[in-house]
Amino acid sequence: MVRLLLWLRMVGFTALFVSMPLLYLSYRRRPFRWLRSYLSLLIAMAVFDLSFTVVLAVDLYAHGRVTGGHLPFFLLQAAVSLALLYLGPRMVQRLLGTPRGMRSRLLILAPLAVLMVIYVFVGTGREIPFAPQINAMFYLYLGGWFLWALLQRNRMEVGDWYRGIVAFLIGGVLWTVGSAVDWAFGPHLISRNPDLPLFFLTSAVFNILWAVAVIVPTVAQLNRADGQTAAGRVSDLFVREFGLSEREREVLDHLCRGRTNREIAEALYISPRTVENHVYNLYRKCAVGKRMELTALVQRYADG
Repeated sequence: MVRLLLWLRMVGFTALFVSMPLLYLSYRRRPFRWLRSYLSLLIAMAVFDLSFTVVLAVDLYAHGRVTGGHLPFFLLQAAVSLALLYLGPRMVQRLLGTPRGMRSRLLILAPLAVLMVIYVFVGTGREIPFAPQINAMFYLYLGGWFLWALLQRNRMEVGDWYRGIVAFLIGGVLWTVGSAVDWAFGPHLISRNPDLPLFFLTSAVFNILWAVAVIVPTVAQLNRADGQTAAGRVSDLFVREFGLSEREREVLDHLCRGRTNREIAEALYISPRTVENHVYNLYRKCAVGKRMELTALVQRYADG
């Protein structure tokens, strides 16, 4: 069983590392800020999983059990945990287009400061009461952000990445909830082997599924010669059929390229509010409710 878990974890972080260069190529082609945060989150998780698996394997094969007490791993774990606690919420904010005001910063920086203090106490050899519960809260906090993004998914402006991001968010919620339950109740549920938490399995499965959710849309994008979405440019037939103005056609063309309202505003030298009005008019004229439906409609006319 232990060897199976180790192999699953190896497959998990290997899949993440394979997906990283593909995601980087996608970011180079279409440098969206949420995609940069997504790539950073992927790197942090892969590094953490790799280091955790190496330490686990060395302990089990050298000592027959998890011994702990590895200072380099503790420092790396602290750094990556802090990175995850920042990158996860920041990516969600960028996915949803949340303005980065003081309130948004506090929602991220306050838990980050608390975790930093906890690591300082642990690093100085002091005992932290309710340590399992604190670990559980760490995962629930991240899971809360992923769940919020999942519930607000219609606000996401991610173009062809929509399905992949939704799959990631679902997996992220399940992984964080499972890890929180494991930390809170694991010692009671697996008292016969307390050195082998259940999240060894849940994180491995999550990483494999996450890699798939990254690789599939990335390969689909990179296979397109011009880097546009499948919808391509808006046809004259589509413009005549739905009575679009020239400006609405320009906005729709950028939408089909997967660009956000802010990026469209910068490209057309208009305000984001004006872009929102044009998008609303496009929805109304084309009788759709979200971007995926609109681009799919454009695609049908392009195929015809």
